[in-house]
Parts: sequence; structure tokens; C-alpha cells
Amino acid sequence: MRFIRHTALAVLFVVSLSAQASTTIETPNGTFPLIDQGTGPAVLLLHGFPDSKDVWKHQIPALTEAGFRVIAPDLRGYGDAPSPMAKEAYAIPVLMSDVIGMLDALGLDKVYLVGHDWGAGLSWQLASFFQHRFNSMIVLSVGPPDVPAWSSIEQRRMSWYFYLFLQEGLAEKTLADYDWRLMRQFLESHPEAEQVIERLKQGNQMTTALNWYRGNLQDRLAQPGADYVVDEGEPPVPEVRIHIPVLGVWSDLDIYLSEAQVKQSSMVAADFTFRKIEGAGHWMMLDKPDEVNALLLDFLAEHSSE
Repeated sequence: MRFIRHTALAVLFVVSLSAQASTTIETPNGTFPLIDQGTGPAVLLLHGFPDSKDVWKHQIPALTEAGFRVIAPDLRGYGDAPSPMAKEAYAIPVLMSDVIGMLDALGLDKVYLVGHDWGAGLSWQLASFFQHRFNSMIVLSVGPPDVPAWSSIEQRRMSWYFYLFLQEGLAEKTLADYDWRLMRQFLESHPEAEQVIERLKQGNQMTTALNWYRGNLQDRLAQPGADYVVDEGEPPVPEVRIHIPVLGVWSDLDIYLSEAQVKQSSMVAADFTFRKIEGAGHWMMLDKPDEVNALLLDFLAEHSSE
């Protein structure tokens, strides 16, 4: 299989890529919009909060030029994907069933998995419970769930917004007040903040996006003890182990998530690689697309079965 670097030709197609390749897929959990582009081994890209499949616009042409088929869906709660209002409809088991349903509907037995932010958090769960469906995994920004994102004082300071997002109704009002001033401040490092805000203004998009937090964190953040680890020493080995190669990537200007939680690899029983991208914020795939693409392609080449 031939692996080709991100080319000038690929850059020319970035702007029109989503419109050309967007389609929908019918699953037992509903109809999901997705980008399905290219041929070859399939790579599944899972976006996070508060994005859409379009956040991968620089990665999709690089991967397809390298000989991959790229699947990039809008996940539950975003765009025209199923967007129920009940927070319980966003619990991790439901989100996992969405993704497995997509793979089944597309006839894909096994794919390469890439996730960012909540998409990375979901990827860790998928690789834990459905690892027979994935060749390898690349996670951007978010580390394994056995080291919670609130496990240190540093991370708690960075994750202040968790506690706002969990306040139903209050969070929506606070973020949108004064022409979305707080949301603009929160997204100050997002290269496409205005486009994101315009999407969140539509219908109940803000609530359904926040439901990813509410459906999974409200109970856990209120429970002391087992979910917490100290900063020093090694955490206990988790019961669920991941037996596929994993690449964890963190960007040094991320104002939401710390390096320590991404570097943790106790869940990974196979090869674990950590890489840092300097000079990029949380949305590294937009800030430093060439560097991100190079990491993706190198890791996929190293662990390709083709």
C-alpha cells in the first residue's frame, strides 16, 4: 500500500470536500450524516464538542490521498444527526451503539479509529469494549477513562466549564447571554469559533451538544473515591485492557486538558505512543494540520495490515 504525504492537490479540495462527499447512513439508532470519501482501508474520524464532521477538513484529503477510505460522521446531538433532548440518550453505551451501527450499516468489519475531544473519549470506550472492530486507535487531546479528566488540581482548574455545562438551562442562558459573549471567550482558541456558534444557535443544538457532558458526567463528578487518583505514583491497572496499538497526541497550548492525562497508558496492553504538537491549541487539527496529518499517516503506515 502506498502512503503519500499531504499534497498541494489535496489542499485545493479541502473547501469543497464536505459538500461533495456528504451523505447519510441509516442505522438502528437513526439516520446520520457523514462524509464517506476515498477507497482502501477505512479510517473512522470522530469529532468532539462543539464541532461537526467538518472539523476534519484538513485530514480527510490527506488520508484519501494516502489510499484510505475516510468515514467522518456527525455524531448524535450535532447537525442533522439524531438529537433527542433527554440527557440519558447521550450515555456512552448509546453513543457506542451509534458508532457500531454505522460500521455495520457500511459493511465495515474493522477500521482504524481516530477521535478528538469527546470523540476521543468515545474512542477509548469503543476500543475497550469493541476492540475486535478496530485495527488501531489515535486519540487527540483526551486520555484514557481510568484517569478521569478531573484527577488533579491542575486539571480541575482547566475543567471549570464541566460544572457550568452540567447546569441544565442555566448553562444555555449563561453561554448565550450578551450575544454569546461567554461562549466566544470559551472558544477563543478555536479557529472557527464563529461558525461553531452559528451552528449552536440553531434549534436545540446547544442543549443536545451539552448533553454529552450531562449524560455521562453528572453522576460521576458527584462520586468521590474510586474515580480519583493522586498525582504521584502509578494508578492501579484497570480491569479493561486495550490490545490494539494506540497513539496519544496532545498540543501544548491546550487550555482545557493537561498533558499528564494523555500520557497515561495503563489501559493499553499493546504498543502505546505519545506525541506532543507544539504551538497548537486544543483544535490541533485546524491549528497545525500538516503536523497532525504527518503523525496520523506515520502511525497508520506503521500499523497497517495492508
